[in-house]
Amino acid sequence: MKSIENLTKIYSPDLPSISNNKKILVIADEMGSFLEKLIKKANNNFQISFCKPYSRTSLLYTEILENKYNLIILTNNCLLRDQIFEISKDIKMAIPKLKILVLNGDNNPEFLKNLETLKIDGYLPLPFKQDLFIKKVHDLTNNIWFGIN
Repeated sequence: MKSIENLTKIYSPDLPSISNNKKILVIADEMGSFLEKLIKKANNNFQISFCKPYSRTSLLYTEILENKYNLIILTNNCLLRDQIFEISKDIKMAIPKLKILVLNGDNNPEFLKNLETLKIDGYLPLPFKQDLFIKKVHDLTNNIWFGIN
């Protein structure tokens, strides 16, 4: 299993920019086609990939590393609150500029405060209003960082 240290070494900010591809990864078990339609309404210029939740396994981190995503969308229909926090923390520690949007039905104040301390780029409570999701994705993808620099 890759640790966060290995993730950081592989995805070093000192490396030159590898790709200007526009990619979004949605980590979800369900809601795939529904979210894909909404993401395309927000910004049709991005390739959208879906990944089953693997918790904090090497498979999840390999997916993120190998594909150089610009935005990760985490949902709680497949991950527990603590898993969302830990995955977000790992990603932000290793790749601070990678944008993360969390969709979560648990509006626990402590969880929201923890996400804020991680400087998560966006949060929407579930169930969300479609127009709010489209606006949030639009905002996050129109001011996006490309590559590794």
